[in-house]
Amino acid sequence: MTALDHVAVLARWYVALSLLAAAWGKSSGFDAFRRSLSEAFPALGRADAALAFAIVAAEWGIAAALLAGGMFVPLGALAQYGAICALALFVLFTVVVSVSILDGRAIVCTCFGASGRRMDGLDVVRNLVLIAAAGVVLLRGPLSLPWPLQSILAGLAVVGVVATVRLREL
Repeated sequence: MTALDHVAVLARWYVALSLLAAAWGKSSGFDAFRRSLSEAFPALGRADAALAFAIVAAEWGIAAALLAGGMFVPLGALAQYGAICALALFVLFTVVVSVSILDGRAIVCTCFGASGRRMDGLDVVRNLVLIAAAGVVLLRGPLSLPWPLQSILAGLAVVGVVATVRLREL
């Protein structure tokens, strides 16, 4: 195993745990998340609930794929599909947020649960970091390391996720 392999496993944990944190936050405050979508994108109309549900379900599912595919060698392809989906989701979120910011449209951040603050350039930077991490996972392929090392990397990823979620407070 090379250092890049360790970075790829750390990146997989980081992406998966970020998605779990986002899915948990949105699930816990689902009505607030749905409302923020409706207010930011009035053209959605009644589709806001379906889109909110689809986003939350995608985040839970992609996280599960990344975790299962990374921990069990026979499911390695699952991690690759998870990385592809995570990459697509993060790129889509980044484009939507960037365009909205450039248009001056106020989008309330509900990325990791209700916060009441407007999205800004730091949210775009966070998404670019997530895109890079998902790209590393995708490029290195499915890797499985011994459990003690997985545990250490997962712990480091938790620190990264907390820093990502609480970026403004650091």
